[in-house]
Amino acid sequence: MVREYHPPHIYQDETIYFITARTKDRKNFFNTRKKCSLFFDVFERSLKRFDFEVIG
Repeated sequence: MVREYHPPHIYQDETIYFITARTKDRKNFFNTRKKCSLFFDVFERSLKRFDFEVIG
C-alpha cells in the first residue's frame, strides 16, 4: 500500500520557496526543443503574472 504524503502548505510574504517537480509517471514530455520552449514560455508568463522571481 502506497501512502501519499501531503504536508501543510504555508505561504508567507518575502519568503524564498524551493520548488521541485516531475512529469506524471516520469514520462519524457519535454523531448524536443519546441516542447521545451513552450514550457519555458508558459513558465515565464506565469512568473510575470503572479509576480514571482526565479533565483538559480
